[in-house]
Amino acid sequence: MQTQIKKRILLSDVAELAGVSITAASSVLHKGRSATVRISQEKSELIRNAAKQLGYRPNLTARSLATGKTGQIGFMLSESVSSGWLNPYYAAYLNGIDNEAQRLGLGLLVNRLPFEKKDSFIFSSIMNQRKIDGLILAGEVDPRVYKNLKDNKIPFIVLNAPQSLKRDEEIPVISMEKVTHITEYAYSNGHRRIIITRDRCGHDSFGESSIRHIMEWAATRGIKLTPCVPDAGMHPNWEPGFKLGKYLFEFWNSAPEKERASLIVTNGVAGELYDSLTEHGFRSPEDLSIMIDNSYDAKNSTSPHFARVECRHEEMGKDAVRALNSLMNGESNPILPSVYPLNFDNADTFRSIN
Repeated sequence: MQTQIKKRILLSDVAELAGVSITAASSVLHKGRSATVRISQEKSELIRNAAKQLGYRPNLTARSLATGKTGQIGFMLSESVSSGWLNPYYAAYLNGIDNEAQRLGLGLLVNRLPFEKKDSFIFSSIMNQRKIDGLILAGEVDPRVYKNLKDNKIPFIVLNAPQSLKRDEEIPVISMEKVTHITEYAYSNGHRRIIITRDRCGHDSFGESSIRHIMEWAATRGIKLTPCVPDAGMHPNWEPGFKLGKYLFEFWNSAPEKERASLIVTNGVAGELYDSLTEHGFRSPEDLSIMIDNSYDAKNSTSPHFARVECRHEEMGKDAVRALNSLMNGESNPILPSVYPLNFDNADTFRSIN
């Protein structure tokens, strides 16, 4: 029995099926690097659908030799991020980044690096050898790393950066202002005394700058916003037996009755907090409303006791890839979304308390 050799799908096959020129197909599938060709969104989708239908895969080696580009991007996460890729926020970012990179035909290199320290960021092995054409950074980053990237003319996007960095117009940043939006929502429901929780996770400077900005914003609206940041010795990453939910209850209950917060926004430990609350004769939401982040606290996402907020981390990841792709194609001012509306759910447990 003679084995049939499968025909290799060429770029010309994709162009023929899509009804376009080879130049147009190359412009779309090879990241639009032909500056003289402009392809409409409709034709771009036709070309991508044809490539998918035929199973076309660009020859990355040949393309790299011809263009000087690798067709790959990197997503680098700081080693300072608690739990690394198991952290639900960053896992969601990664999912969005991966999906959009695949849609655009880009390869993706994923790594964790200690780039909160400039000297440990390995430019020579990752960038100067041209393994990737652009970079998405997340987590705590030494500011000198950004300067190094700019000096080397390496396209990059910073995902979910601290407030101080967002004010630097020369650094492309995508961030959602999550706690600010949650506080606005709480304010609209009558809450004026709010506790936000945040672990340290090695993000001391990052966390402090963000909290400081949010507290300044809240003060202009008459909101008493109190950050509850456990000391490093109490953090569950250092003491496995530490119960953050119990600690939050004691933190809340230690305030005089008339000054107690009416809302706690927390991640991952809402069940522990609720149990401590009811054990001491308090009720939720009558005495204290509890809000959780669905993307972080999946275990309690269906509980009737908690208000919920859904964040669009995957969408942010996709936007980061689109913006980076624009930078790699020579656009100096890519579109950087600044507003990501949050979805709030189970409002009955989020009562208005003045």
